[in-house]
Amino acid sequence: MPNLDQGEFYSEFGNFEVSIKIPENYVVGATGTLETETEKEFLKQRISLTDQFIKDGVEKFSNLLASSKKFKIITYKAEQVHDFAWFADKKFYVQKDEVVLESGKKIETWAMFNTLGAWTDAVKYVGRAIAFPLSSGNCRPQCFECRGRNGVSHDHSNW
Repeated sequence: MPNLDQGEFYSEFGNFEVSIKIPENYVVGATGTLETETEKEFLKQRISLTDQFIKDGVEKFSNLLASSKKFKIITYKAEQVHDFAWFADKKFYVQKDEVVLESGKKIETWAMFNTLGAWTDAVKYVGRAIAFPLSSGNCRPQCFECRGRNGVSHDHSNW
């Protein structure tokens, strides 16, 4: 890599369309936009369960939870990113929220964790991590958009 000793960073951008085959009861988080409608519904159900478990203060998912014998295939798409990453667990609790930028643009925020306790406010902290740099003037809203080499704007607000 040229100029590495001077702190330069160089890396290619790429477009990804990734399909993942995984047991039906696993929660998956990944780079990009979830394209599979049935998985979006599954995540909504998991969010509702998470909200109820937090309200009741009851841990319901554990290592004793068996993996489903049925499998599902889910697809994510990501444009103009450095890399694609994903993670999965059958015992993830799921939270979703959003941050609204001054421009009115909405950024979805997600938290996936496998124990309650300190994590129950995780999605709030994710939102604050996005909102604070904007409100403090340390980051511009354009940080949440990127431009490909051809100058076309790519909206990644739903990551």
